[in-house]
This record gives sequence, C-alpha cells and structure tokens, in this order.
Amino acid sequence: MKKTIALLMTFVMLLSLCACGSGSDAEEESTVPKATITKSDGTTEVLTQEELREIFKSNEINYNQNYRGCEVVVDGIINEIEQQKTTTGIDVAVFSLGFPAFEFWITLSDLEEQKIDITSIGKGTKVTVSGILGETFIDTEIEEAYDLKIITAE
Repeated sequence: MKKTIALLMTFVMLLSLCACGSGSDAEEESTVPKATITKSDGTTEVLTQEELREIFKSNEINYNQNYRGCEVVVDGIINEIEQQKTTTGIDVAVFSLGFPAFEFWITLSDLEEQKIDITSIGKGTKVTVSGILGETFIDTEIEEAYDLKIITAE
C-alpha cells in the first residue's frame, strides 16, 4: 500500500512539473519578435531574427537573393531606444526589438509627423514596424523603416 501511494504521489508531482514548464515556454515564445517577409516572388514567410541569422550563416548568397531588400513587417517588444546623429547631423531614434535584435531607426521629425510622442514609449512597449529587410550579422537591420505603430505601452 505504501509503495502504491508513493508511486501515485511521484506521478502527481511529475505531472505538476510538466504543467509548470509548458507555461514559461509559451510566455517566452510570445516575446520573440516575428518578421513577416514578402519575398520577391510574392510569397510571405514568418521568421524570427535567429532563424534569419541561421539562413544568413548557412548561405549568405541565399539570404541576399531571397530575403535582403524585401518588404518586412516586424511585431515585437522594444528592448532599447537610443538617440543618435547620422553622419549628416540628423537626429534619429534607434530601436532594438528583442535580443539578438531587429534594429531600425526613424528620424525624430518623422516620428513627429506620425504624431508619435517618443517620450511616452520605452522598454517593454509592443510595436509593429514596416520597412526593408537589411543586413544580418548579430542583429538584423530594418532599413527605410516607416509606419511605426504602438500596440501597447508598458
């Protein structure tokens, strides 16, 4: 009888551990930025930054021919915002989504035109941004970023 109870308790504890572990994976998965890429042949593909980096590392020519320069829409959570000046002296806000990150920059004047108050957003803000898929090394660049939408401010 004791063995049966001990076995039953072991099974219940094992089951509870499995239930706890699955919740954290789902939460982590939802914070990973996703890029919807419209390729030159008109097909779309949804990839994470790490998946894009793997494509680049395994075959740079494939990445350059099939992904770089394509329209991209990225949904993610802001990890960091920095203010920088371009070589021509224009003030820009540089955004990082996730880590390793999708990075993009938008001029402060463009943010004003879009009626986005840069001081009201920060780390943890969920956004969607559109642009052109750029280089991938450690981070993936979104070139010519436009149409920044704030989904939720944290």
